[in-house]
Amino acid sequence: MAVTLYTDRTPAQIRDGRLPNNVCRFGRTRERERALGVDHWNFPDFGMNCAHVRVGADPPIAFRGDLRSRAAFVDFRLYLPRLLADYRDRGGVVVEVADARTAVTRFGGDHALTVVATGGRGLGDELFPRIPERSADRPARLLMAGLFHGVAHTDPMGMHLEIVPGAGEIFQTPVYSLIGRVAGVTFEAVPDGPWSDLVGRNYYDDPRACADAVRELTAGTEIADRLDPRQFALTRPLDLLQGTVTSTVRVPWAQLGPDRYAVAVGDAAVLNDPVTGQGGNLAVTAAWELGRAIVDETVFDERFCREWADRLWEMSRDVTEWTSSALGPPPDQVFDVFRAAAKHQEVADAYLDNFDDPRAMWSAMATPQRAAAFLDRVIAGISAQIPDRAVVDRELRLLDALRSGRPQTISALMAPDGVLVDEHGCRSPGGRQWNPDAAGPPVGLSVVRLTDSAELVTYRQRGRHCSTVWRRDPNIGWTAAVHHRSPNPEE
Repeated sequence: MAVTLYTDRTPAQIRDGRLPNNVCRFGRTRERERALGVDHWNFPDFGMNCAHVRVGADPPIAFRGDLRSRAAFVDFRLYLPRLLADYRDRGGVVVEVADARTAVTRFGGDHALTVVATGGRGLGDELFPRIPERSADRPARLLMAGLFHGVAHTDPMGMHLEIVPGAGEIFQTPVYSLIGRVAGVTFEAVPDGPWSDLVGRNYYDDPRACADAVRELTAGTEIADRLDPRQFALTRPLDLLQGTVTSTVRVPWAQLGPDRYAVAVGDAAVLNDPVTGQGGNLAVTAAWELGRAIVDETVFDERFCREWADRLWEMSRDVTEWTSSALGPPPDQVFDVFRAAAKHQEVADAYLDNFDDPRAMWSAMATPQRAAAFLDRVIAGISAQIPDRAVVDRELRLLDALRSGRPQTISALMAPDGVLVDEHGCRSPGGRQWNPDAAGPPVGLSVVRLTDSAELVTYRQRGRHCSTVWRRDPNIGWTAAVHHRSPNPEE
């Protein structure tokens, strides 16, 4: 089947242009890249392995969810030219045109089917009518996204998501860019909210003012703790994007002439605010399914187009409704999921993995009944005596700090009034180095939940019986209140 690709920008123009987006490619998208042989940025040590989520509730909520499949952020000024080169190398025909309208009006009649993947106003408005009941009337956020030097990545590496109801959202992400590995910082500000003035200003001609605004907007968050004031700056003036998105769903087909039709994918068909990180992934899913439909069909008539419209909405509905909900005040069931994620690592992981499965995500968050069923299903298999990964992770961090004798790390893990206890007595954090002979992997680790905000972790470690009482502070998370070890009589 012969295919011709029309483009209004050369690879050089794409590379030399302004930052177009900050797309997160989740596991299913990356699986399709591997299937097509275009998985060019598979870095084992760089990507989104998890999300550190902070929610401005009363009290605040904090948790980390781990992904089963690493997600990735690659600058589309690298991504698109490379895929275009792959297409050409495999014999694909590329025709450069002035704009999308020219491609459709001048060449559309030459093909059995025309696929439009260019979003935005103009051509989309002419060809694909907006569906009012599925579309927003106005932007729900003011957007500012940039790439920055001088921002340390999260540990473990992943995304930092700050949700502040009434103000908006902040995302810090690891991005592979034109100049290498940098940090992406994106703001979604509620119009007329407390962030709207700073986010809504035009910084294209003033990168320094942009960096100052980011400092002010992130003050009081963990992102601020990772900023190096000596190096923090926008990487380049072109590495900044500002604007708004009005979520829009269109009729994804049009008749171009006798027996000639166009269908839409991507932003040309369904354009959602990027707050849920689904735009690029939904576009890839739609393109994949459209490709399958084209291969399976020989007649591209009105019936084909109408069937595509139904099929596309089936794929898009959950993303659209989930995104619309995420742009409003969080309903009570969403806070229920967040609070459960702060208590149970399994819930945190399931929540984050659902970003790669919008149908599962919306099924778990759409109503109080669905959220309760989601939590019951996830929590049902959790035994109170079996520690989850979050418990094991923080205990290992504490043991590593004690063994290496790093006072700052110990203090960060211990509660202000915490004590370390062994057969030699008590001492406060930052005291003498722990006996290196006590090092070794914990054996038989188990956990008892004392209260909603306290846990007792016990295990054996090289001839010692060990236990730690962990206390959860709503502002800083889990800290060790007491760590005790004594000779294990069984050994």
